[in-house]
Formats: sequence, structure tokens, C-alpha cells
Amino acid sequence: MKDLEGHESQHEYTSTLRLITLEEAQAAIHESLINYKPCIEEISLVESPGRILAEDIYAPSNVPPKELAALDGIAVNSKDLLHASHKNPVKLYLKKSYVDSLRSGEAVPIATGMALPRGADAVVRSENFKVEGEYVRIIEKVMPGKDVIQKGEEVREGELLLKA
Repeated sequence: MKDLEGHESQHEYTSTLRLITLEEAQAAIHESLINYKPCIEEISLVESPGRILAEDIYAPSNVPPKELAALDGIAVNSKDLLHASHKNPVKLYLKKSYVDSLRSGEAVPIATGMALPRGADAVVRSENFKVEGEYVRIIEKVMPGKDVIQKGEEVREGELLLKA
């Protein structure tokens, strides 16, 4: 027999594979992992495909963070419109521009996605009111939350977003 360099050799090389039990295989794997220290790194979501999540991810805040108008119209307090109808329209003072807070008897123009002012709990669609000078005549009774995207409607603070 020739060795690796092509010289005659008197030694015969043999290779044998020995079958081992499941327990021996598990012990060997366990022993090889004794000194393994997993590495946890923070990366962006964009870099995460193909990676393993180290811990559950929870929403840090509500989305949206406050009540928003679901459509264009006027923000109102629904209590002001309890008796509004075609036969009995309700007249509210119309603020000229957006304000942070709304008092009873007032309405304010609002666009889709804008935060509702304090004191407002509903939005009236433009087809259900008519502007008359400094006032707005409303012909629709609205319930609290009408045409409003509620705080946390998409995601609640503390909600599980990704499971490890």
C-alpha cells in the first residue's frame, strides 16, 4: 500500500464508523454546547428576516395615541346633539379653526386623521350639517365615538406584537 506521498508503506489504514445510542448522541451534543454563550444583539426590524427573536416584543404605547377623526367634518360633543334630526336641527357655534378644547354648544372643523379636541367625542359628516354664518345647523343625532378612531384601536399599550 502507498502512503499519501506515493511511497510504499507497510501500514494499512482503516476507517470505521461506530453507531452510538441516542443518549450518547444527546450527551455529545450537550457537552459540545457547555461553553456556548448565545449572543443577543439589537437590530432593526428591516435587518431581522432569518433571525431568531430573543424575547417577546410588546407595544410601548397606544396606536393611535389619542382619538382621531375618521373622516372630514366637524368635531362635536354628542350630548349637544341628543335631539338633532331633520325636523329638529341643532345649531352650534362653529369655531373658525381647530382648537385644543371644545365647550358645550360648540363645533370645530376637523380633517381626517386629526386629533379630536378635548370635549369632543364624535365627528359629524359634512352631508349632515350646513354652515350658516358663525353657526352650523346639524340634522343628525350622533352617538359618542361616531366616525372616531379610538385611542389604541390599532395597537394597545402592552399588547404582544412579536412572540419569541
